[in-house]
Amino acid sequence: EWDGWPNGDFSCLFSLDFVETHENLRVHWACETLGGSANGSVQGETWQDGKVTRRKCRGIIECTSSTCAIIVRPQTRARGIQKQLSEACACGQPLLHQPCDVTSILHTFRDGIVQGNPGAGPLKLLVGQPGIEGPGDSVADITPLLLNSERIKYERRKILKDARAAAGANFAEEFTAFKEKYPNFICDAQFGNVTVIVMQTPFMAAKLVKSSVDGEAVNGIVSDAAHRVWMDHNSLLIVSSTFEPTRLRCWVPGLMSYSNGGTAEHYRIHFFYLFRGMARECAARDIEVADELFANVSFPDPQRKGFILAFVDFWVEHAPGERTIAELLDAAPKLIKGCAHHFRSQITRVKKISGVVDPSKTDIFENFARKLLSCKNIPEFNRHATEFIEAFPRAESWIRWWMLPAHACMLFPTFRVMTAELWDSIPETTNAEEAMHWKLYAAIGRRLPLLPGLKALFKFAEHYQRLFDASGRKSCISTVS
Repeated sequence: EWDGWPNGDFSCLFSLDFVETHENLRVHWACETLGGSANGSVQGETWQDGKVTRRKCRGIIECTSSTCAIIVRPQTRARGIQKQLSEACACGQPLLHQPCDVTSILHTFRDGIVQGNPGAGPLKLLVGQPGIEGPGDSVADITPLLLNSERIKYERRKILKDARAAAGANFAEEFTAFKEKYPNFICDAQFGNVTVIVMQTPFMAAKLVKSSVDGEAVNGIVSDAAHRVWMDHNSLLIVSSTFEPTRLRCWVPGLMSYSNGGTAEHYRIHFFYLFRGMARECAARDIEVADELFANVSFPDPQRKGFILAFVDFWVEHAPGERTIAELLDAAPKLIKGCAHHFRSQITRVKKISGVVDPSKTDIFENFARKLLSCKNIPEFNRHATEFIEAFPRAESWIRWWMLPAHACMLFPTFRVMTAELWDSIPETTNAEEAMHWKLYAAIGRRLPLLPGLKALFKFAEHYQRLFDASGRKSCISTVS
């Protein structure tokens, strides 16, 4: 119970809802609000870290007559009290101020459980976040009102929103501090309509350059974008991965970029720093920089266009005047291989559209489309494509998009401009990169604010270096994740 007339020396813990219901523990005594702690916050995990509010009681003003029972509520300021004392009581007798030196201190803290477990949903917060020794604290320990899951959802959203807003307000300072703490991680950061933050450790750069070609189709670089890393739904994490053939025998990240979009210009910046980092690694190891080092498996148009533009930018910087722009534009497509898995996935998607493919002919449609990947020469391909369009006229615009020269040369062997040797030495799909994305989600989570996400990515990159170093010491590592 709270009657507004606190008296005596006591300490109590109240829930947020109780405090709000009683108007922030409003008291009827005349009180002067004093300054609190500058470092405290309502987001504090303990009462010691909470926001501090101090109130000093101003006592009472009473009549000097022993027969008068009138009590006057004093003003909170000394000047106001003096003005009150200059006037007589209603009975005509002088007034007297009876001071009180009691100070009440309120510590407001309510968000510790959510702040400590930002990824936990309402049920976990209610039961208790799982730990080694069983579930931890429940939000219901704060107040019985939080037995309601909808109330937990509301409070959780509010807490996380306030915390993220506070983090965003100091981003410039925090980003500068982050770069100073990890000086060899941020390669470049460009902010504006096209915002890209490029990340690479020396270990990542070293793995991108190999001294020999593996006999399996695991050479080259696989690039793709993860769509669920950042809190901003429009932002991407572009990752270019390479196969580590000596100790780990798995794909490892070679370059990562935060991107606030997926345009060709975003990919242009990413690929430019990919090429530049590889060139510097080659120089350090006395390896000649050749076009084939940059062979990449990717497919979407923005990636393809960004790759070509970055290739031109790099060689203009690295070897100015050695080749013309036209020669560089001609050389770049010879280094890009499309993802056959994307094409097969599109076949599966389109065959399910009854307005395009008769449901009774879905198998015929799929066989027709897949055969385009195995045609031996251009006349055979064109003949088969014509038959395909005649059999499925409503799919003509779809198949002709794949037959565009810029796309066909990346996907169909009959139109390839990449050398056969290079084509066979690199993967057929970007599945390795998609698997890398799932490892990312498992390791660092999803929908991360920018700066916490960058910190998590550094730890993710560091993880692979630790595995590599431990393998060199013949430590017991049974699996790589």
